[in-house]
Amino acid sequence: AFGEALFGDSPEAALPWIVNDDGLARERLFIYRRNAQVSLAACLRQRFSRVAAHLGAAFEALALEFVCAHPPVDAALVNFGDGFPEFIQARDGGDIPPWLPSLAKLELAWHESFHERDSACVESTTLSAVDATCMGSIRFEMHPAVRAVSTDFDLLQVWEHPSRLPASEACLILVVRRGLSPSLHKLRASARDMFHCYQSGGTTAEAFALASSESEFTSVLAQLVATGVFSRLII
Repeated sequence: AFGEALFGDSPEAALPWIVNDDGLARERLFIYRRNAQVSLAACLRQRFSRVAAHLGAAFEALALEFVCAHPPVDAALVNFGDGFPEFIQARDGGDIPPWLPSLAKLELAWHESFHERDSACVESTTLSAVDATCMGSIRFEMHPAVRAVSTDFDLLQVWEHPSRLPASEACLILVVRRGLSPSLHKLRASARDMFHCYQSGGTTAEAFALASSESEFTSVLAQLVATGVFSRLII
């Protein structure tokens, strides 16, 4: 009844359960309801700041609607809003541009990466020390903080400059944390295919077959290693 009073369609549902009502319980309950919803909406604004920056004043109504439809089930507010990108996608159309759900997924991925456990990264020196005859059989274990968002838009433009509109470009954006704060990196075409190959446990030989040339393979592998995508090398 109290949950219904805070987030449901019956704000007075908890009144029958309040004892020793001094006549002000209804007003107190409505204040508590408003405070709970607005506080959680503010939490969403913090977690999805770029989405909020683009929507402006319209974000508040959208956030409050999400809060009432998906009240928190976890005491840790850092986990609140995990379904917000899908909620936006279901509302796609009208004033919501088609790239906004992907931007919300990217913000969520950034926060997940930020709070993920630490791990060492494979260094280029480790890779260069591997015997050449073993290179084709090498596999990599992904760093636990790595996240990947597939999108049809160049969201890095919006990430760095919220006032811009992203260009249409099918790509994969990696969220990688090498240190304290996550960073974003864009992968195109065969580079994206190589990442998915390694992510699914593929060998370097299998990843090489996806590259358009030896130089591209070397360049992409060097980029993945340098950004801290891998935490362990497996021979």
